[in-house]
Amino acid sequence: MMGVGIIVPLLPLYAKKLGATAFEIGMIFSGFSIARMVFMPIVGRLSDRYGRKPFLSVGLALYS
Repeated sequence: MMGVGIIVPLLPLYAKKLGATAFEIGMIFSGFSIARMVFMPIVGRLSDRYGRKPFLSVGLALYS
């Protein structure tokens, strides 16, 4: 959750430097939230079935 929580205060700073509008920042937050809402239950069920370690490993690899 730390990785998710750190995005909220930092994204507007980066977006301003890149010239993003408030609407574009809102769309980024909305897209992130919707994707998370859709995929968390799916990945949760799969990790219950196949174990958490493979999903944590893949998630960390994709995140970095």
